[in-house]
Amino acid sequence: MGMSKGSQIAFCRNLMKKKGVADDLIDIEAEIDETLSFEENYKILKPKIEALMPEDKKLEAQVTATICREGQAIAIAHEENAKHIAEERERGIQEILASDNSAILKKAFEPLRKLTKMVFEGYSSGLIVRGNGAVGKTHNVLAEATENGNREGVDYAFLNTYSTPLEFYKALYENKDRKAIILDDVAGLFNNERTIALLKSALWGIGGRRIVQYNSSTDRLGSIPDQFLITAGIIILTNRLPTGAHIDAIVSRCHFLELSFSRDQVIQLLYDFAKHIEYKGMNAEEKLKVVSWIKENTNEAYDVNFRTLLKMFDLYRFDKNGWSDLAKNLLKPDRVISEYISAVASCGIVDEQVNQFRQKTGMSRATFFRIKAQLKEEVMR
Repeated sequence: MGMSKGSQIAFCRNLMKKKGVADDLIDIEAEIDETLSFEENYKILKPKIEALMPEDKKLEAQVTATICREGQAIAIAHEENAKHIAEERERGIQEILASDNSAILKKAFEPLRKLTKMVFEGYSSGLIVRGNGAVGKTHNVLAEATENGNREGVDYAFLNTYSTPLEFYKALYENKDRKAIILDDVAGLFNNERTIALLKSALWGIGGRRIVQYNSSTDRLGSIPDQFLITAGIIILTNRLPTGAHIDAIVSRCHFLELSFSRDQVIQLLYDFAKHIEYKGMNAEEKLKVVSWIKENTNEAYDVNFRTLLKMFDLYRFDKNGWSDLAKNLLKPDRVISEYISAVASCGIVDEQVNQFRQKTGMSRATFFRIKAQLKEEVMR
């Protein structure tokens, strides 16, 4: 059953009101033809009503239409770009699965491997590597050292604890003649001015002679001298690096490597890693199945890394039928980034995206664009 004449009249009068057209400019009752459907009457009346709109309303309608078209164009472009990225990702994954060697892993960590070798062979006094946790910093530095015949406690020292500047000074002294001292995410390393001063002198010296000093008015040093020459290279592995002039001074004294990957790169690395490592009796098919699940059930809001993969492997080994349910309960996204992704996916116009994001998170417009820039930078890697 079609819309009644009374309902059509009410609809058209409401349309006139929205368009700013006075009721007395069109006799709606006379214009409605009962022999026609509502759609046919509307097609006839709509241009008549719009022709009588005030100029400001016409301009507003034009702007709205333009914004809608632009929003649709942006949405289409975003969808096409996402499709292209997805295709590139799948192509890369298929290349990994078809390959018999771990080329992706080797290429990703080649700069870190070479810089590590530089330090061990005495060509560099130090290296700082910054990157997200569990992306392979420690594994590759130690692997490079071991594969070249270096032994922990003989050729290099591995330190991952820290208490006081004095203890740090003693550790530097005790290992001063080794090829390298590896400091792995040592808590508080950059938070103490005295420790920072020790690092500066351990990384750089006049004429290449690096003299480390510890001035103390007490006998706390014991038999250790208050200064010594260090020849060991310093490798610092850290998830975060503070900012400031003192930190800049440390970075300027050695080589610095930013080791970070986009989500797509991480997924490719996980496939390569899963295919070529042995893990507690799991076969290749089982390991790749776990990686595929991670790929399909996470996005940029999740912190996915090698440690995540090993945890998922253990879940699979424990319960091959119910492991994915356990995984969903354990893997949690970053709520703010997740709301950003949701807003971008559901709204074509940027202002609408920002408004939805702010309503859901209580965060500012600036935060929205900071996350946007962060994710864009990751995609460009």
